[in-house]
Amino acid sequence: MPLEGWGQLITLEGSHFTIVDYRDFYDVPRRILAKDDAGQYWVFSSFFDEDVDEYQDRFSLYFAGSDLAEAKVAFVKHCEFESGQPLISVSILRFAFDATTRSAFTIVER
Repeated sequence: MPLEGWGQLITLEGSHFTIVDYRDFYDVPRRILAKDDAGQYWVFSSFFDEDVDEYQDRFSLYFAGSDLAEAKVAFVKHCEFESGQPLISVSILRFAFDATTRSAFTIVER
């Protein structure tokens, strides 16, 4: 599923991400700051839904920039619920995490 943004075309299928930081671990990290292979930083977030007493089954995707320091600031703000509008939402079933579920993931087609 391609995504238009910032004058570039982002293709999610097969995209590999290295996890820089994460919060709210429950089976997998639920808030992730990750770097893609092009050096761009992204925030992936699956918030806890208190109405159904479970985490969402999707990650919302937010662009966090190309500078690590700025991306870390954006991630902290996001974790404090100042997240803005997500670019896209992706099913958690499409995330293939590494064996530790804390270092990296690839978004696969399902």
